[in-house]
Amino acid sequence: MKGTLKERFESKYVPIPGTGCWIWTGATVPRGYGKLSVRTSFWEYAHRISWQLYRGAIQDGMYVCHKCDTPSCVNPDHLFIGSAKDNNDDMIAKNRNCIGDARSDAKLTKKQVEFIYASKLPGVWLSKEFGVSTGLISGIRRGKKWNCVTGTEVSALTIRRSAQNM
Repeated sequence: MKGTLKERFESKYVPIPGTGCWIWTGATVPRGYGKLSVRTSFWEYAHRISWQLYRGAIQDGMYVCHKCDTPSCVNPDHLFIGSAKDNNDDMIAKNRNCIGDARSDAKLTKKQVEFIYASKLPGVWLSKEFGVSTGLISGIRRGKKWNCVTGTEVSALTIRRSAQNM
């Protein structure tokens, strides 16, 4: 590892005009986040390194989150510190919490989920028919899984908020 951490970091991103994003061109993890070796056999997420280089320390247990929703962006102006709850709330507010059958690991299609949600057939039969677990079938029916397809996300969120206000 030649050069300082900052020199190595700054050689591995490209500023994108018009967006303000600094796109990481170095190594990445499967979800698109950049990574950089910081010690022998240890790497750190590039956006966390960016925060530390340009903004300072990150408290234990805190996340470095993206305002721009671009995992490969390392521009410190596009980042903010937050808790796991802050990160989840941000994801929900931006409607990024359900991508359905666009996920590479999705076992069902949107149409199948709609069928399961509306069906009165036994969950055991549906799980065998679609090759998924009974837990997934139950999760779909209870609005815990695929809620962006079934439309249960809003009602579940409304119920949670109503309960908090009581």
